[in-house]
Amino acid sequence: MDGRRGVTRREALAGLGAGVALSGCAGRRETTPSATNAPDYPGAPLPERPNIVVVYVDDLGWLDTGFQGSQYYDTPNLDALADEGVVATSGYANAPNCAPSRACFNTGQYTPRHGVGTVTDPPPRRPEARRLETPPNSERLGTDNATIAEVLSDAGYATGFVGKWHLGEADSRHGPLARGFDRNVGGDIVGRPPAGYFSPYRLPNVTDDGGYLPDRLTDDAIEFVADHAGGPDPFFLLFSTYSVHGPLQAPDDAVDAYRDVDCWNGQCNPTYGAMVSNLDANVGRLLAALDERGIREETLVVFTSDNGGLGDYDEIGLPRDWKRVTSQGPLRGGKRTLYEGGIRVPTVVSWPGVVPGGRRSSTPIAGTDFFPTFVDLAGAHDAVPDDHVVDGRSLVPWLTDGTPPDRDALFWHFPFYHAGASAGRPFQAEPVSVVRAGRWKLHRFYEGDRVELYDLANDRSERRNLASDRPAVRDRLRGTLDDWLNETDAPLPRPK
Repeated sequence: MDGRRGVTRREALAGLGAGVALSGCAGRRETTPSATNAPDYPGAPLPERPNIVVVYVDDLGWLDTGFQGSQYYDTPNLDALADEGVVATSGYANAPNCAPSRACFNTGQYTPRHGVGTVTDPPPRRPEARRLETPPNSERLGTDNATIAEVLSDAGYATGFVGKWHLGEADSRHGPLARGFDRNVGGDIVGRPPAGYFSPYRLPNVTDDGGYLPDRLTDDAIEFVADHAGGPDPFFLLFSTYSVHGPLQAPDDAVDAYRDVDCWNGQCNPTYGAMVSNLDANVGRLLAALDERGIREETLVVFTSDNGGLGDYDEIGLPRDWKRVTSQGPLRGGKRTLYEGGIRVPTVVSWPGVVPGGRRSSTPIAGTDFFPTFVDLAGAHDAVPDDHVVDGRSLVPWLTDGTPPDRDALFWHFPFYHAGASAGRPFQAEPVSVVRAGRWKLHRFYEGDRVELYDLANDRSERRNLASDRPAVRDRLRGTLDDWLNETDAPLPRPK
């Protein structure tokens, strides 16, 4: 095995023991895809099962790319990808921070079903300011929740993981190799590079060659493509970048290139700009690898982010340097909040010759939707455990002819606090649940049972609370949200 290649799932499971190896696979059936597994969607028949490549970025905000309108960040490769695919201008992450959103993406489930609700912050910070007792949280994705890698692996796909996992230790039953991936490079429980973006990396199965970590991991992603291009089976690659999460670090020459760039809309940080441009260049390298091997038209490419970017935090008392990372304006808030700036993310899906290019769609979609979409495209329905509830909706009709997913609403549940940095405003986030139904979005804050209602069609900045002005809409959405909380048995905070 090449020294740069990650440990295989077979090797890892052999070291875990039979009991642990089976625990992640219980209830799943080996399956050979057939015509009976084909998705039911309008339009022409799809070609053979595609390769699937997901570029899952950490902390990239809705406005942090050229194709979303930024005049500060230089992202020519992402802009070209957007031109050849469909851009979801209302693409959402299912949580406002890293681990829960990743659990949602990998399982197709909302947070109450898999139990990863936040990034645990033990011991609780500022307990004296907390008026509510929050429910338990799991830092690790449970082995009774099927992952998309397990399903695709059982359906005959080669599966590879590169980058940030954040759902369990690499060598445990919660790590990528125990959760359906044949190869793991860099995936562990950590939420950021332990030693930063320069050597030593201190990440599992990553060759420490002294370079910039995002470049190193892109090399590994390209190697996985090279190993499986033209093979007998399709492949699934989840390239989950550590960037552009902090710490803000980039090569000096890349930072210098941004020093004379004019600031725009609160975007003015040369180091963050260098990280965004490096991300863009590495996506370009990965796409070029698909082109060079003649498999671009056989490959579905998804580009999205795990949560909103660092945004306009003046209201919650974050330090001045945090305010100066980037901006999602006109969206309110940023990472760790359930306002649009914290959950709306840049999203592109491309498959030349199958997904019509040059489209921008305002249809709301979410990370949970990719699980059933991939199952549809892979014909892998028989590999999904009978008891695995999928909250997402297949995007195949939306991708092929623009038909919206069949649902009435999207939901978020964050029954936790996230500590802030100001004694005057101690929390960046407080316990809250949210529903979006069409143009309307309702926030239910559990402290004081406060409700906020916004008309996103006319107020995507969420500045005009219409809860008192539109009581019928407020009560209808409150009922919809309460029904969902009951249906998912969502854990709620309670008075101290």
